[in-house]
Amino acid sequence: MWDMINKIFLENDNKLLNKRILLVEEHAQDQTFLHKVLRKKYDVSITRTKKAAYKIALDNKPDLIVLPSKLYGNKTIDLCINLKNEEQTKNIPILVIADNGANIVEYYFQKVEGYLIKPFGGRELLNHATELIRTRQDIVEEFDW
Repeated sequence: MWDMINKIFLENDNKLLNKRILLVEEHAQDQTFLHKVLRKKYDVSITRTKKAAYKIALDNKPDLIVLPSKLYGNKTIDLCINLKNEEQTKNIPILVIADNGANIVEYYFQKVEGYLIKPFGGRELLNHATELIRTRQDIVEEFDW
């Protein structure tokens, strides 16, 4: 029985090999923490600006985009709207990292798939990222996207 369970977990992990995450974060300390955790399992591209994030997402089509709830000038919501309205990026899941007390409801109206409220640990971040990527992968396989 344990052999069968291990086989299922290994097959699921193999589906996640070579998955890419676009990390958008302006603050060096947050960027370092997020990158350190996510790179344990994924190929992570990093940028600090909305403009660069939009271009990277269009050009590279990552498997997940991780954004702070507030980019300079409150541009996170604009970036979410632009990405979800673009044919090439509308199905890429977005994970928003929010400060405690942030208004996350507006992100759901823009079809953002997940959020984490600070403070959180590395395991929680990795679990959320993995679930969003795995769910998208399952949908792609099921519906031949």
